[in-house]
Amino acid sequence: MRRTASWVCAGMLALVGVAAVGLAGCNDRISQCNALITVINEEQAKHKDASGESVDELKKLADGLDATGKKIGDVQLKDEKLKSHRDEYKKMCEDLAKAARDAATAGDDAGKKEGAIKVMQGIGPREDKLVNDINAYCQGGG
Repeated sequence: MRRTASWVCAGMLALVGVAAVGLAGCNDRISQCNALITVINEEQAKHKDASGESVDELKKLADGLDATGKKIGDVQLKDEKLKSHRDEYKKMCEDLAKAARDAATAGDDAGKKEGAIKVMQGIGPREDKLVNDINAYCQGGG
């Protein structure tokens, strides 16, 4: 089987914590950004060695991504924009988990396998945009 998941969550290493800057109005947003970024980075580290080279590895990856999505979804946030980013990241994990599971169960169905692999490969650009959006927002952008 072709290597399909070596890039899983690779972009999350680019998420940076936001230093507290002492501005009273920003502290709540900063603490929420840090909470979300911390969980995403911790979860990302769990998948850094995922290869997706076998059916068992794909199933394990899918289960791990389901757990990651749940943990990210459980991050308590008040900021609506951060909630949107959190929910989008959670959905991305769920989509990747489903694709990994589909690839693992495709058997001899080449069309199903290729479709799942295509979805998995499409996650990278989606993740890159999301990482950039979170970083920009947490560093004071709109």
